[in-house]
Amino acid sequence: MDGQYYRIGEFAQLMGVSPDALRYFEDRGILVPERDPVNGYRYYSIDCSPQITRFRLLRACGLSYEQTLEPASSISVPGFPALLNGRLKEIERNIARLNCEYDALNEYKALSQRILNKPDFLSIETIGRTFYCYLQFRNDDAINDKTRQPIIRALTAALPLSFFAVLPGQATIFQEAEENTDFYGALIDENYIPLLDEPELFTRPDRIIRLDKVCHFVCTVDNNAPWPSRFFQVQEQLAAQDYAVSGDPILRILPEYVQAPISYMEVFLPIQTSKSHNTIEKEKSE
Repeated sequence: MDGQYYRIGEFAQLMGVSPDALRYFEDRGILVPERDPVNGYRYYSIDCSPQITRFRLLRACGLSYEQTLEPASSISVPGFPALLNGRLKEIERNIARLNCEYDALNEYKALSQRILNKPDFLSIETIGRTFYCYLQFRNDDAINDKTRQPIIRALTAALPLSFFAVLPGQATIFQEAEENTDFYGALIDENYIPLLDEPELFTRPDRIIRLDKVCHFVCTVDNNAPWPSRFFQVQEQLAAQDYAVSGDPILRILPEYVQAPISYMEVFLPIQTSKSHNTIEKEKSE
């Protein structure tokens, strides 16, 4: 053998790969080391380095072992850009997911600080959030509906980011609603779609709900009681401030201890200025 040669361990260390990786390339016919005719030891020349450098580059970009060995993984092959485009799209999805996680953590941090500072906070806010509605069901009816189960599973995986819309004890704006029947819709904020395990299930929402002006508050939920009294007290407070409820409440049950008798419900209650308030403001302007 002429020139500089290295034993498998030496060459693996020089190239920054494992000896097993070199054996794998040999088995696949990518590298053909020289063999000592006496003891059968493998010897690698520096001429093998371009293949290893290319392999490390593609692996660093997230391609699998198998992908780095595909014919399309050569830079001079027409299919090479398409191979990289697949990985670029995967990276874009990961970036979107990380941005969602970042926003969700900030949202929960802000809500936690708000609850700690003032547990019974109540505020009028303009939030400008869009929710996608995927389910419409009465109580637990959807659990036995096989066509809806995949969406239920995906929403469950997204907890605590999923919401529910419901107007208790009276007719709702959902289709086919019956008076005096609680009717629910499972929702997800459009900005959190990338966090779902199966985002393709959410490309066609049944309904889109846009929330602008809302009354935002958190109330304690006794799991043995259907609705907390504070929910109705808030509506009375809004009426006293000349605000009227304009749509179904958007609710999120905040996760606490498993099987805890008490939990917390975050509420976004859509509101609008009442007619009487509009009349007073118009008179003032005149």
